[in-house]
Amino acid sequence: MAYSYVYVTAEGEIAACPTMTSRESDDFRGPSLHDQDLTSAWYESEFFNSFRFTNCENVNSCPSGASCGGGCRSNAYVEEGYTSAPDTVACNMNKNPGKVFIDFPSIYRRNKQK
Repeated sequence: MAYSYVYVTAEGEIAACPTMTSRESDDFRGPSLHDQDLTSAWYESEFFNSFRFTNCENVNSCPSGASCGGGCRSNAYVEEGYTSAPDTVACNMNKNPGKVFIDFPSIYRRNKQK
C-alpha cells in the first residue's frame, strides 16, 4: 500500500486506493491536488509515508507471507477495522491450495487474544 498505487478522486484528493479515501474514514484523507502536486504528495507527504509498506501484521511470521504479501489493506480494514490486519480472502487463498480448508485469520485472532 502506498508504494505502487495511487488514486485521485474527482475532487482532487490523492488517496492510497479507490476504497481508502476520506469518504470511508478521515484517517484516509490524503493531500489535495489543489494544494500539492502529485509527485510531491507521493514522495513527501506524511500521509503516504505513514501508509508506505503497511502490510499484514503476520506477513513476516507467516509461511505464505512472501507469496501473499499480506493481501489487500482495504479488505483488511473493512474486515477487521485496521489496515495491518490479515486480508481474509488473500490469506485463505494462499494457504489453502488443497481440499481441506483452514481459516487462518480466525486462528490468528484466537492467538492474539491469548
